Amino acid sequence: QNAVGGLRFRADGRCVYACAGRTVCRWEPGQPKPAATHQGPHNGNGLDVHPTEGWVAVGGDSILRLSAVTLRPLGPPLGMSGAPVAFTPDGRSLLAARDDQVSAWYLDGGAVRWQTPVPPDANGVRIDSLALGAGGALMLTGSPLRGDRHVCLWELPSARPVARLSIDGGASTV
Repeated sequence: QNAVGGLRFRADGRCVYACAGRTVCRWEPGQPKPAATHQGPHNGNGLDVHPTEGWVAVGGDSILRLSAVTLRPLGPPLGMSGAPVAFTPDGRSLLAARDDQVSAWYLDGGAVRWQTPVPPDANGVRIDSLALGAGGALMLTGSPLRGDRHVCLWELPSARPVARLSIDGGASTV
């Protein structure tokens, strides 16, 4: 059995989405069984629901675009990979973590808009958590670093690190 790799509510809160292993599910309120499921070509390691168009992005070896209702693919995968994933609040870009960097994929142009620099002390550690502030001007990434756990605060769209916060104690500006 695979661990749950991503959880999201639809913007109106009326549906819940989850991925575990190759399976993506959508549930409706009060229903114990999924209203829709999808078996992907690879493990889903995070998902997000587009804030205005409502489709679901599933991260992993490729990023799938699924119908929010049927969970059927909406064309080929996006031209990037990574997980976890998160949409910018305006829905124009999808952020995806790959190893120790985050890239912003511009959906209309089909290209990377910006990428975070590799932290000098990252040592190839994978980003395993990603969150955006409500306005989209700040991003948080989380990963283990040299055995401790830390969160990095980034300013967007410059992708400039602002602070590193250690869960095991202490903070530093970058």
